[in-house]
Amino acid sequence: MLVDGDGNYWFRQSWLGTANRCNERGRLSLIHPEEGSNEAATVGTCTHAAVQAVLEKKIEPSEAPEWVYDWSLHHCATNTIKWLHWSLPSQIADHAVRCTRAFVRELLPHIPPGGQCEVEFKVPLFEFKGHTVGITGTADYIPPEPVLYDWKTATRKFDQRVKQRTDIQPTVYSVAAIHGAFGGEWSWPVKFKYGVMIRGREAATTQLVTVQRTQAHEGWLVDQMRTYLNMATALGVTDTHWPRDEDHYLCNATWCPWWSMCKGARLTTDQDNWSAGSQPGASWSA
Repeated sequence: MLVDGDGNYWFRQSWLGTANRCNERGRLSLIHPEEGSNEAATVGTCTHAAVQAVLEKKIEPSEAPEWVYDWSLHHCATNTIKWLHWSLPSQIADHAVRCTRAFVRELLPHIPPGGQCEVEFKVPLFEFKGHTVGITGTADYIPPEPVLYDWKTATRKFDQRVKQRTDIQPTVYSVAAIHGAFGGEWSWPVKFKYGVMIRGREAATTQLVTVQRTQAHEGWLVDQMRTYLNMATALGVTDTHWPRDEDHYLCNATWCPWWSMCKGARLTTDQDNWSAGSQPGASWSA
């Protein structure tokens, strides 16, 4: 959520996704923006660059693995990487190569050619206390036909049912399409396809996962946006905590950049993960 010079509010799908996982995490991301990307996110950035280069015909598909290896090493050398589990730029580059090979081999034949890559949008949706509220972002690929594509690198397969029910990204992009952000003729329902590259030590595998959004999803999106605006107005952004979700699997020192400002300010990781069964001499848990 960003506020421009005129007091208008703009929501990115990435922030909405963060805030939906944990309201406090969303708030903290506004006042303490994260610096750098971790290794997994960097693999995604590098793979996206290769996919874009292929789709825009800047390189031949056969050239993409070698191209992305060099591009990845340069990216790591010129950007801040948060090393959580790996330690070498070559590890990032190797994964990007495997993901790129999988894209070219398994996904590219199913992607309609001639589309637009990295399409930015900014769409007003409603008014809140005299100010415009809208959505903004960048779509990975808009083909000539009215379907949305987004590229993902992952450690495991996507669950279509989960993505259909809870992922905010297809909703935001579909609403943007309906409101004219990408040109062409769009109507409900809108299909959104994830081109997923699942990392592996020897080779990556792929999925093409489809969800759809309807006008009812737009209404739910607007409800969510209004909730955050009301909460920010009532509680403020800088001084008061928002509701926290410690049940989420990302609530830990490794995966939450703001852990030390939140639950980690009270408990250490050892205290948070204590188990009677892990104590010396213990053979059962009580």
